[in-house]
Amino acid sequence: MLFIKLFFNVQFYYLKTLFIKQNRQSDLAFASEYLLNENSSIYRLSAIEKNKPHISLKVTLRILKRLFGKQIIQYQNKNGELVLIDEVNTNESEKRISFIEKVTNQKVHTFLSKEELVQYNLNLCFKVLVLFIIGINLFWLFPICLFSKKRMHYAQYLYFITESFLSIYFILKSGSTKVVMSCIYSQDSNINYILFKKFNIDVIKNPSEDALAFDNQILLADGLIICNPYQIEEVKILQYVKIKYLINGLGEQALEYENKYRNFIVSDNNVIGYYSSGSWLRKQQSMNYTHQGIDCAEQEEDLLIKLKNFLNENTNFKLRIFLHPVEKRNGETIEKVKCYLQSILGSLSYDFADFITPTCLNFEACNVAISLFSGSSLYRLNFGYKSLYYSPINSFKDFPFKNTSLQNINIGNTDFNLFLLEVLNFSEPQFFKIYNLENYLYSKQLNKIGTLEAA
Repeated sequence: MLFIKLFFNVQFYYLKTLFIKQNRQSDLAFASEYLLNENSSIYRLSAIEKNKPHISLKVTLRILKRLFGKQIIQYQNKNGELVLIDEVNTNESEKRISFIEKVTNQKVHTFLSKEELVQYNLNLCFKVLVLFIIGINLFWLFPICLFSKKRMHYAQYLYFITESFLSIYFILKSGSTKVVMSCIYSQDSNINYILFKKFNIDVIKNPSEDALAFDNQILLADGLIICNPYQIEEVKILQYVKIKYLINGLGEQALEYENKYRNFIVSDNNVIGYYSSGSWLRKQQSMNYTHQGIDCAEQEEDLLIKLKNFLNENTNFKLRIFLHPVEKRNGETIEKVKCYLQSILGSLSYDFADFITPTCLNFEACNVAISLFSGSSLYRLNFGYKSLYYSPINSFKDFPFKNTSLQNINIGNTDFNLFLLEVLNFSEPQFFKIYNLENYLYSKQLNKIGTLEAA
């Protein structure tokens, strides 16, 4: 009976959400818009696969390989109250579990990794039933993927429908009635909220420290963990965020940096830091490099040219480049980086931040850091270091929003050279006071962790 109930609800709501026009203000309408949004990032499939008509078969084979492959022992804690659904693997779950337990003041009972759900302990009979679900959906998805230009969006529904079915099954099996979701950028996030509520499961969503506007402009949840003050500003602005309460938190990794930055370390005074997102390399590799339809590789190239022009006029400052992990993966990618930068910066003198030390443990290596939207820049603000964002008029439509704290430090919205010179001459306390950023400081945020506020 449970299988039939699960199958009917998951299948019915996915088909209804995908193909039947909904009342504009209903939760289903929001879930439908998010599920069908072409500008949403697709993390499970490579952009290079969009031209492969048989992509649905590839997805099916990947699911089956996991379903009938080596089983994984899922995390369970007898004293826990929550189920945590995440994108990270079970063997990498320890940090995420610790963070959620600290923020919610509740123990995690069960950890579910979305991609590993089909590898958890399922008897042969249940595996056959899962196979039946995949077959039913492949029946209508296969012809669509053959001919539709949106085949990547449709192909990933094989993942979504299977994982929605299994996640509800494992939640009910755990006996828990409250779920924390940390994979909310995924396009099935909001339909999962609706499905979970059908089975009387409360949902808390845990975004990353990045702006909600990038991947979570449509967001349905009971509770939302706030990872930085800017997200509170966004909740008030974004019209498709429907939540009941906020849980005050921090960026997940802030607690890891406390030991080093408990006492402020004076920064390298004449150094400007460029925090790369590696978008140019992602673009080369046909990975995700766009946000809100904007080519981030082009935007970062514009930023580098602006920095080059500034440094040619202000020779008493120097440039230090902080590479994204994707750029310093190995010697080959580092050599590619050097060639790429040479093509843009030419003879300009610059150096690299230490390749081994993580960017967030190297804040003092520059006086001010500039990036498109780096999460590391938000952590800099947590620990009292100056950060600027580069978002000119032709860049992100919804980041940073007008009249918000991060718009105050948007160097793309003003005279670049004048603004940068002004910020370089400010002390850190002056910077935070003048641009109204003092509430970002770790000392201010720490006391609020776990407290609830009405949305």
